[in-house]
Amino acid sequence: MTKIFSKITDLISDLQNVPGLNLVGVDGIDHVGKTPIAKELAKALSGDSLELDKLLPNPPTGLYDIDAERLHQSIRSIEKRPLIVEGVTLLGQLDKAGVRLDKLVYIKRMNPRGYWEDERDYGGGEYDSIVASIERGMQIVTQHDGDKPVQVPAMTRQVIRYHCDRRPFELADYILENIIQD
Repeated sequence: MTKIFSKITDLISDLQNVPGLNLVGVDGIDHVGKTPIAKELAKALSGDSLELDKLLPNPPTGLYDIDAERLHQSIRSIEKRPLIVEGVTLLGQLDKAGVRLDKLVYIKRMNPRGYWEDERDYGGGEYDSIVASIERGMQIVTQHDGDKPVQVPAMTRQVIRYHCDRRPFELADYILENIIQD
């Protein structure tokens, strides 16, 4: 059963009561606050954190460009536990590296009215219809004249595909609702 928290202090309290906690994942879409939340969890739990973005080649060509062996070695080389691993498409990356989490935290960006801000785009619907809907919105916002088709960027498509296929928000042990301001 997934536990839902709106305060990180409540999430920390719950994680502090998990015996033998070794590896915690923090997942969510880009710019939802994964890195600062992972660092805060690591500090509160006397552990360490690892950002998947730091393992991407420069420049990245996709979110799945992380070398699985390098990720596995990075996780093994960090001695301080629990280790908080965070990143977009986290479960896919960890699967490639043969790494299993003890607990998964999914961060939802919530608006002040209490709604999941990204549910339409990342809520696990049907991939093609989500992409088409976003492209229609992009065309309206940019007042595109129709000469060139408007396309969702490749990395955004990867995040949408990941959410449609993996549904990390349903697999999570914890949901942290991160309230954003208008």
